[in-house]
Amino acid sequence: MLGVAVAAKFTGGYLGAHLGGGRGRQACAIGFGLMPQGAVGIILAFLALEFALIDETVFVALVTTALVTSILSGPFIKCAMAHEPLNPL
Repeated sequence: MLGVAVAAKFTGGYLGAHLGGGRGRQACAIGFGLMPQGAVGIILAFLALEFALIDETVFVALVTTALVTSILSGPFIKCAMAHEPLNPL
């Protein structure tokens, strides 16, 4: 589940950025920036568990996915933008 979540979020963000004019590392950083699922994922998982739509195993998988994607996005963005020049506004 974690691999699918990371790949789908990154790919969607990367393709959107690329089609919108972002190139290379910038498009990668945008893809990584859209990867975290965070609090919304945990809240929805909790509600689904409360209403017996999912069991505890699926709940743990969803919460783990939300936490791991949130933790990994920062280092991935930093790596993607390591050699990107800053654009002054």
